[in-house]
Amino acid sequence: MGIHHLKDGMIAGMILGDGHLKQETPCLRLSHTSPQTNYLLFKLSLASQVGYETKRYHDSVLNTNLGQRSYCTGVIRKGDIAKFYGMDLDTLLWNLNPLGLLLWWLDDGCLIIHKKQNGSISRFGYLNTQGYGLAENQLIQQRLFEKFGLETSIHIDSKSGFAKSDLFRIYLNATNLRRLIDFVREFIPWIPINMRYKFNMAYVANRLEKSEYFVENYNF
Repeated sequence: MGIHHLKDGMIAGMILGDGHLKQETPCLRLSHTSPQTNYLLFKLSLASQVGYETKRYHDSVLNTNLGQRSYCTGVIRKGDIAKFYGMDLDTLLWNLNPLGLLLWWLDDGCLIIHKKQNGSISRFGYLNTQGYGLAENQLIQQRLFEKFGLETSIHIDSKSGFAKSDLFRIYLNATNLRRLIDFVREFIPWIPINMRYKFNMAYVANRLEKSEYFVENYNF
C-alpha cells in the first residue's frame, strides 16, 4: 500500500475516533475490545507503513459501566506523532482524508437497518460524537459537508444511561451513508472482514428502481 501521502489524515481519523494522545510521552494509544484484535493490528500496520513505531500490548480485563470487558491495546509513537498534540478539533477535521474518515467511521460509526411495522426498511447511521458539545458537533457537521459533501443532522442522544445532560451525535440518512461509502470504497477491501458490517447496507434486489445497483455496490 502506498499510503505515506495519506498519513496526516489517517492519524487525524484515529484521533477523532478511539485514539487517545497520552500526555506522559508522545504516543497515540489505541484500545479496542479483544474481539477486535485484528482491527487493532490493522491500524498498527497502517501506522508502521508510514514510518511510525508501533507496539501491541497484552490483553487486559477492565471493570466498566457495562461490566467486565477484555481489551487489546497498542501504541503509535516516534516519527512526527508529537505534532498532533498541537492540533485542535478544526485542524484535525481539515486534515481528515477518506482513509481517516474510514477509520473514524469504523471506530465511532453505527449503521442501523430497521424494519418498520409496514414491512418497509429504513437505513440510517450515526457517528457517535457524544464526547463533543453542540458547537463542536456543528463544526463537525460543517466540515463533513465542506470536505466530503456529506449532508448530516445533529440529533440529541438522550437515551444513554450515563448521560447527566443531553448528548449529541451526527445523523446520516441512507443517501449520505452511500455517499460516505463511495468516498472510502477503495480502502474497504483492506479492512478486516469482521469490521465490514459497518458498511453493509443489506439491500435486497426487488422491483424498485436501482435496487440491483444498490445490492451490487453497497452490500459488504
